[in-house]
Amino acid sequence: MPVMNAWQFLKEVEKIPQEVLNKCRIILLGSSFDLFQIKKAKANNMVNDYVTKPLTAKTLQMLRSAKYKPFSICHMSLQEI
Repeated sequence: MPVMNAWQFLKEVEKIPQEVLNKCRIILLGSSFDLFQIKKAKANNMVNDYVTKPLTAKTLQMLRSAKYKPFSICHMSLQEI
């Protein structure tokens, strides 16, 4: 069991100076494709994406790609959310 959940983690991240955060991408890794969690992640300006487990090499390559767009990894259209 994790020490903190994603939302507790993000509360701690808020304490990091903005100039450091500007150099980071935060991708939440979830165990299920939960629309509520995805909506909550998308609403948070610090979160760049929500990815479901298992984390694969292909997903990591997509996240590291220069063509990466926030919330492009999700397996459904988030425009409907």
